[in-house]
This record gives sequence, structure tokens and C-alpha cells, in this order.
Amino acid sequence: MTKVLYKNAKVYTLNSSEPIADSFIVDETDGTFAWVGNASEAENFSNVYDLGGATVLPGFVDAHTHLEVTAISRYINVDCRYPTVKSIVEIQRKIKERVASLPPGEWVVAQGVNFQDSLLEENRFPTKEDLDAISTVHPIVYRPSFHMAILNSKALELANITRDTPDPPGGIIERDIQGEPNGVTRDVEHYLLGIPEPSREEQQRAYMHCIQNDFLARGVTSLFEISHTKNSLRNLAAINSPLRIGVYVHVPGTADFEEALNGLPDYLNGNNPFFAGVKVFIDGGTTALAAAYNEPYAIDPSTSGKVAIDIDELFGYLKSCDNAEIPLVIHAVGDRAQDIVIEAMERLTATGKRQFHVKHRIEHGGNVLCTPERQRKFKEVGLIPVPNPSFIMVFGDALGKYLGERRTQYAYPFKSMIENGLEPASGGDCAGAEMRSANPWFNIWCTINRKTQSGKVLHPEEAIDLMDALRMHTIWSAKACGVEDKVGSIETGKFADFILLEEDIFFVPVEELKDILPLETWIGGKLIKGKKEQRHADYSH
Repeated sequence: MTKVLYKNAKVYTLNSSEPIADSFIVDETDGTFAWVGNASEAENFSNVYDLGGATVLPGFVDAHTHLEVTAISRYINVDCRYPTVKSIVEIQRKIKERVASLPPGEWVVAQGVNFQDSLLEENRFPTKEDLDAISTVHPIVYRPSFHMAILNSKALELANITRDTPDPPGGIIERDIQGEPNGVTRDVEHYLLGIPEPSREEQQRAYMHCIQNDFLARGVTSLFEISHTKNSLRNLAAINSPLRIGVYVHVPGTADFEEALNGLPDYLNGNNPFFAGVKVFIDGGTTALAAAYNEPYAIDPSTSGKVAIDIDELFGYLKSCDNAEIPLVIHAVGDRAQDIVIEAMERLTATGKRQFHVKHRIEHGGNVLCTPERQRKFKEVGLIPVPNPSFIMVFGDALGKYLGERRTQYAYPFKSMIENGLEPASGGDCAGAEMRSANPWFNIWCTINRKTQSGKVLHPEEAIDLMDALRMHTIWSAKACGVEDKVGSIETGKFADFILLEEDIFFVPVEELKDILPLETWIGGKLIKGKKEQRHADYSH
């Protein structure tokens, strides 16, 4: 048995019973912390690793992300993101370059950014006709966000989207005045588009780049993926990533409910990635006008969004998952969707058979219209909110435009949530459009200074301190994902997942927090990313 004493550090453990230490011991046989404390209390060790006065934190836990979509968007799709691309003409030029290298019939997907319509010179999104001007023999898709895609005529044809195609549950196919699809789709990608997946080699290469450059390099040691396709899960398992990856299986996008409840053993049959639970959508995204609100959108009073599954269906899912001791994570953005989730949880609790150790969650709970009453009900029914701090910057300026100023009052009320006894987890929710969302330091910065793109401070009274921001990204996220006994803090018996920082972050100016890069990232007592990363075993293919 090999044990190594790591000493000479400022260790913020995120363990409330022993918040600060200067040393710890790692048992290299199982990659766990064998002891945490002060060097003066440690036994004499022949194996000693001097940390050189570095600051140590637990590795970050991203409770909700889209690794597959992010990897493909960033490393395979055509990059049409602002500010690199500032006009529709430039979007057309970049897509033409890709089209020129492909035979007719090959799909081309271009990645934009949220609210790119307001950022482009033309002050609008590209249209079906703009994409048709590039090619009518290549199916072309432009995605400004996870919830919206614009298709050219060939893509509509191959996706079999016609005037007779009904809107899928929770999704919208926009149509012109003659009733023909105009190319704009909102929250339909899981149901209709049928975009072919990249090759096995392309996808695995994109995964590796994304994991190394966008997660490990920032100090993320565990993440929880919202699944996309079964094949992608097989490819993810094949790369043997050092990053700990739990998977919430999306119903019905990845599998039907019964198959998901069984844990997809043909695809998630190892320790990494592992089955974490089931994911369902009550509504869609606000930017797609598909999030379900109690009142109409300010930007389009003709709609208040759509509910994808009703309360009876959700209650059935909850009851089955609870009986099987499997967490159900529920996408609910709008206040109408949030209320449906609360009522379904109240029904479950009223059965008298609720298993409170099962971590059911409300994804995006705590983003908008999270009133004190809803916060109280989250706490009462044991519903864990997983908000998205980076949305303060990304979406903050647009809230009033979409919802009206009155309904921005309870946006991202993190301080109130904590004061009301909740432990909100942080979900980066990165899907490739806004890469800063994958960075925990950017999310931490957003919880503290609450600045929007324009520099406005959104509800400054809801700012939290650095320690609570760290908890949101470590131990509280671990609790939300049901792995608090394994990760999320530096304490005896947990995996030795930690990061080294050059400075004590409690003395770093707030404006600089978003730019922090760890010196090293360690997982299971092994150096994975940093100046000595050659000690990490290579990926297998």
C-alpha cells in the first residue's frame, strides 16, 4: 500500500467540519484521501509531495452540461460564433468554405451564439433563403443556441418537415403565411432533424479535445452529461477519459422511459461514464419561446410557451423513478413549468411513500421567477434546484425584452435561496454556443458580481460570497448528483480530486476570478492536467 503526504499548502476543504488544512494524505491504491489535517499532526512519511505553498480546492463538479453537443459544436461544426463572425455575409462565407470540401448531400452544421440576431450587422438571424443561397444540394443547419435551429430547403426535405408535419411535444416549427415551414425550428432537434452523427473517430477526437481544453484545464473533475444519442455514449466510454462522467438519460430523445429506467446497460455498463438518472423536459427554452409561462411573452404576446408533458405523465415518471431509487431531473424553465413540477412532487410526497434520499431535481430552477413561495416549496418537497449562473451574463440583458421588466424581479436569486435553506447546485449547461458556460470560474464570477453583457448589475442584493459560490460548484453540486460521499470536498474517504492554484483565491480581486487557470488538476490522486501531466496515462482508442 502506497500513501503519499501532500504538505505545505492552503487547503480549502469545503468540508464544514474542517474547512481549512495544510496537508493531506492520498492512498494511491484506491485514489482516495486517507487523512486531511495539519502537517504537525501527520505521521512521519518517506513519501512526501511538497505543494510549494499552493492553494488547494476540491475539483469542480458540473451538475448539468451537454458534453457531446459542446464537443461537436466546438471542434467539428462550422464556427460562426460572434465576435469572430459579425454579419450574415460572413456566416455564408464560412459555410461556403465547408461546403466546397463536401460532396452533394453531406450535412453542414454551423454554430452561432445566443442572441446573435442582435449582434449581427443585419440585426437578424440568417433565413432559409440565406442558407439556400449557399447551397440547395447540401442540407445546412445554423444553430444559434441549443433550443433553436434554422434549416435550408434541403435540410427541411431530408428531415421530412413539411406543412403537414405537426409540432413535436414542446417544440415549434415556424411557418410562413401560406403554412409552409420557413426554416426556423425551436426545441425540435431531438425529435425531427435527424442530423447524422460524426464518425466514431471524429467524435472521439472532439470529446478528447473538449475534455482536456474546456473542462480539465479549468479544474472540472466531475461532470454530469445530459445524453444526446446512444451511439455517442458508446463513443464516450471508448475514450477512457480520466474525467468522472455521470449521465442523465434523456427521455424520449435518447431512449424511451422504460429503457432509460433500466440504465442503458448496453451503453453505460462501466464505471465511467456511469448511469446517474433520467432526464425529462416539461418545457423548452425561453429564447425559443418554448418555455412555459403563466403569462404571455412580452416579445410575442401571442404565446406563453408550451408544455411538453402534463402533470399526470410527470407524476407517473416521478413515482416510477422514486420506487426504483433513480433520480429524475426535470427541465422546467418557465413559471408554469416550475409549478407543474412542484405539484407533481407534492403528489409524490402525499403518497406517503416518497424516498427522500433520492435526489430529484429541477433543472434551471432558480433562473427566473424563482419567487420566495417557489423557493419555500422546493425546500418542502425536497426538490433540488440546479440554476445556471452564467446565464446572468448571457441572458440578463434580454430578460426584460422576453418577459417584461416586472417578471425579471426574481431572476437568479441565489442569496435568497441559500437564506431559505436551499443548496443550489451549479450547472454550466454548455451546449457550444457560449463556451464560457463550461468554465466554473466564469460561473463563480457571475454569482458574485452579477454583471450582464451591457455591464448592468442584475439584482445586486442577490450576490453571494465566494465561499457559497465555491459550494455551488463543489459540494452542493455533488449532493445534487448523489455523489457527495465520493467527491465535492477534501475529506477522508473521498476520491482525491483536487486542483492547485497559484494564489489564495480569497485575496484575488473579483474581476480576476473569471480568468483563473489552475496550475494542476488531479483526479484520484493522479496528476491529469498541468505542468507534469506526463504522469497521466494516455487515452485509449
